[in-house]
Amino acid sequence: MVTANRRPRYVYIILALCVSAIEVGCAMESFATQGQPADHGVPNFRTVDSGVYRGGQPTAEGWAYLKSLGVRTVVKLDLPSEGSDEEAARLGMTVVDASGPPSDLKNFYEAPNPARIRLAVETLEDENRWPIYVHCLHGQDRTGLIVGLFRVRHDHYTKSQAFTEMRENNFHWALFPGLVDVWEDFDGKTLP
Repeated sequence: MVTANRRPRYVYIILALCVSAIEVGCAMESFATQGQPADHGVPNFRTVDSGVYRGGQPTAEGWAYLKSLGVRTVVKLDLPSEGSDEEAARLGMTVVDASGPPSDLKNFYEAPNPARIRLAVETLEDENRWPIYVHCLHGQDRTGLIVGLFRVRHDHYTKSQAFTEMRENNFHWALFPGLVDVWEDFDGKTLP
């Protein structure tokens, strides 16, 4: 069923294919290194707020680096098949499993479970759990959505400001319609 506020899925698919072709063409030179772990073993590592960090699935070295920053809590958004957070737990960090799709082309159109979205954002908002690290496999799409929701609710960003930051951190809005649906349905306060 198509409502006035929802685009049919085929529109997302066509748009995703067009934008993907453009993005791939424009980013071929940097693609080989994009998302690769930096010197500290954490791909796409960024500071969100004092005590809030984001990025991709860390290597063993990356978990040690996050521990050296004092990270106490980890919000895992990627699926267990994409990476393990056992090293974080071994180092004494609390791992909050908010994992869900999309993870690849088989489920690119899906959105994470609403309960897991709420768990992720509410965990980030709980300053008693800081320093905190939130991640998916690459630290771009699922992470971008959760940090965007956090920015609006916690840091009082406008949706436009948060979306601009999401795009600056490589959120692939045209590739994941399920994530875009969550973002578009977000009223600035109420989580799904």
